[in-house]
Amino acid sequence: MNWYLLPWKRFAEFEGRSRRKEYWTFQLVNLLVFCLLYVASLATMRADESVGIGIFVAVWIFSLAQTIPALACGVRRLHDTGKSGWWLLISFIPVVGGVILLVYFFSDGEYGPNRFGADPKRPELGGPEPADQTAAPTQRPELTPWQILGYTFWAPSKAFEDIRRGNRSWWLPLILLMIFSYLFFGVVQQKVGMPQVVENQFRMSPKAQERVANQTPEQRAVGEKIGIRITEVAFLAGPVLGLIGALVVSLGLWGTINFIFGGRATFGQIFTVSYYAWLPSIVKVLLGIAALYAGMAPESFNIKNFAPTNLAALLMDPGSTSPALYSLASSVDIVTIWLLVLMSIGVATVAGVKRSAGYLAVFGWWAIFALLGAGLAAVFS
Repeated sequence: MNWYLLPWKRFAEFEGRSRRKEYWTFQLVNLLVFCLLYVASLATMRADESVGIGIFVAVWIFSLAQTIPALACGVRRLHDTGKSGWWLLISFIPVVGGVILLVYFFSDGEYGPNRFGADPKRPELGGPEPADQTAAPTQRPELTPWQILGYTFWAPSKAFEDIRRGNRSWWLPLILLMIFSYLFFGVVQQKVGMPQVVENQFRMSPKAQERVANQTPEQRAVGEKIGIRITEVAFLAGPVLGLIGALVVSLGLWGTINFIFGGRATFGQIFTVSYYAWLPSIVKVLLGIAALYAGMAPESFNIKNFAPTNLAALLMDPGSTSPALYSLASSVDIVTIWLLVLMSIGVATVAGVKRSAGYLAVFGWWAIFALLGAGLAAVFS
């Protein structure tokens, strides 16, 4: 059991090494759990549809939850064989890539310490001294997670400097974001209701209305039911989806700030910065809750743009405005800009580069995704 729990404890740790026993115990137990849940879902679907759907949702959430630790464990397993974690990308080559990775994953690790750390199978052989053990005492983490949280809002440089020194306590913002996410879900259920949420999104999408124009009432009812289930699952799986999003964002920023701007940040530092920088999104959630309690009409609630923090929410009607223009106006959001500024400062601090490099890296990616979102809105909305 300890070998299975170890990858969960090293959740987003992409540095160091993992032996075969850790990797394969994690993979095989996860496969067994997935198969059992999937069979249970199929077995109960006919007897009780709601229970079957609930188990299927559990399968989906479990699959998402184990994605990050599985990816991190795979990178460490490659490190143990002396290979870079980037070798995981070879899996995109059909058949051949998967076979090559299997060979590496089944191979014994390198004897003794290598460039990625000490030998996990033979710890008595020692390994390279971690950088923070030889650093001066003033270079060690000094702040508690609550202090970093506070400084993120009123002295971000001090908060991110502590992360640069080695503080990796990202669990507090994760818990807070999770709490407020579920609080918002409860308020939306109470004040709007999931059927109304889905109906509003349908009404704002002319192409969706065209697709169902020729459907029978029974087909429309089934489609609405599926839409409600998907929306509920998206809410409930929000923290897991957030973890995956943080992983993707951190990976992109880590590569950009290091390989383009010459930074020296670790993935763990960027990942921790991203979670603390995301804290202002709680303000947006609170504004959305306040708007609902202030009397916002359920028919006007837009789950994709629920708070009055951007031009689109304040001045535009999503039903009559160009989808691309509405998407771009939604991207220019005061809370989003706030968290992007925090992320820019944090990325530059932990990477040891100029602030301008951090702003270019973060806002450059934001601009790309904003334009991509506008393009997708024009095509599919």
